[in-house]
Amino acid sequence: MISCPRMHNDGKRILIVEDDADIIKVHRELLSNQFTVIIKSTGMRAIGYLKGNPDIDLVLLDIKLPDISGIEVLKEIKKIKPCLPTIIITAFGSENVAVKAFRCGARDYVKKPFSNDELLRRINFCLSLNIIEQAKHRKALTNEADEVAADFVSRAKAGRKSHNLQQAISYIHNNFSTDISLDLVAGTAGISKYHFSRLFKETTGLTYQSYLNRVRIEQAKKMLEDDALTITDAGYAVGYADLTHFERIFKKLTGITPSQYRRRSSSLPASSQ
Repeated sequence: MISCPRMHNDGKRILIVEDDADIIKVHRELLSNQFTVIIKSTGMRAIGYLKGNPDIDLVLLDIKLPDISGIEVLKEIKKIKPCLPTIIITAFGSENVAVKAFRCGARDYVKKPFSNDELLRRINFCLSLNIIEQAKHRKALTNEADEVAADFVSRAKAGRKSHNLQQAISYIHNNFSTDISLDLVAGTAGISKYHFSRLFKETTGLTYQSYLNRVRIEQAKKMLEDDALTITDAGYAVGYADLTHFERIFKKLTGITPSQYRRRSSSLPASSQ
């Protein structure tokens, strides 16, 4: 897998909420050359700082803090600046923690111990996701979660499991741009990973990963018709941190590369697009 290319991060400000001195040192050494880094060692200090300094671009938030939990901090962050991307850092490795964090508005999560490359990749990926909001403003990208979920449940058997699957499918369409695992989505449905995989395949005819890839590529096709976005922008914005992987999946599902798709869509008359 290729490394995530370095983005243009001049002026980007990252608030790090962490009380472990060793982890703080790692963060400073890794990020200070690319970003302006602000460190707060408690949840309350972080909340107080953010209230007076809303021009933060991303938060790295440890789940375990000396005063209040990272989840409580996350809830306050969303009140102060709802669209601020927040990456949760946890040593627990618990999917339940991740599910709770995503429900409270986290953009991504990283498990300790993490590699420097992984953390940088997640940060660059999350910073790139404002592209998706820009595309929505230009009507290049649409949110079809409710419509698709309703169609999904209409084809499924009635009952509680059907409702849970509807929740899961809606979650996929609302969060396809993030790193959502099978464990995480099954958790949102309140179903074990094994049973979720079986029910999902029975209803959609696809595995979870195949379905997620199709959702992402369909959205990428819309973004590639927007000349304001690069192919790399489109790949990042629909959930692929690795451009080579994005191009491979795109060609597998469409038969052509993203570049070929863009050229083809550009050559069509406006009324045909």
